[in-house]
Amino acid sequence: MFHISDFPHEIEYLHPMEQKLEVCGVLPASILQMLALSINIVTLKLAKEPLKLDLHLDALDGLSFIYDEFFASYVPPSVKVHPNARDLLDIKEETEAFVQDPVRKVLLFAAPAGAGKTAYALFLAKRTRYLERLWLFISLPSVSEPFAKNSLVEHVVKTFGFDEAQLDELKRRPLVLILDSLDEVQIKDKQEEQPVQSWWDANGFEQWDDAKLIVTCRQ
Repeated sequence: MFHISDFPHEIEYLHPMEQKLEVCGVLPASILQMLALSINIVTLKLAKEPLKLDLHLDALDGLSFIYDEFFASYVPPSVKVHPNARDLLDIKEETEAFVQDPVRKVLLFAAPAGAGKTAYALFLAKRTRYLERLWLFISLPSVSEPFAKNSLVEHVVKTFGFDEAQLDELKRRPLVLILDSLDEVQIKDKQEEQPVQSWWDANGFEQWDDAKLIVTCRQ
């Protein structure tokens, strides 16, 4: 069962995280995406043409077929707004309500191991355009110093191969950044690695036109 909440009201109960990274049978989408992106980037660079953001996105969407078999019989899990709540909610409806709400900026999905957090994150990010927004998936354990200033933005640029112009365009577009597996982030030194700012502030998302974050974490 999922527990969903607005972030960061309950994040204080989730830090510090010292869980060891576990081997997962689901290959992060970003790795598969880069296999195709490198070909598109090289081809366009050799032609001396500017690489537009939408061409990147088209390349990512061209790989969406890899999820077809996995999601052919996929049923999104039921959710609760609180672990002790009785009513079950439709997780897709809750996600859509969050995306369409101009006030809410960050949403937390918390659930026990094996409940399907990563599966749902990949379900949302299997295409880059959904609900009139761009969607990008990030596996948090793959981010170097995830709580450092601008670390998420730098990881997005490096992982997806965006240049400065593309990043500027991304900042102007409606975007949902999916941050998966917060509980698997290793904190090497409590004194040095404890986050002193929210991800929102540390990455300057207030300067983006319409960015939102969805975070998944083990409950």
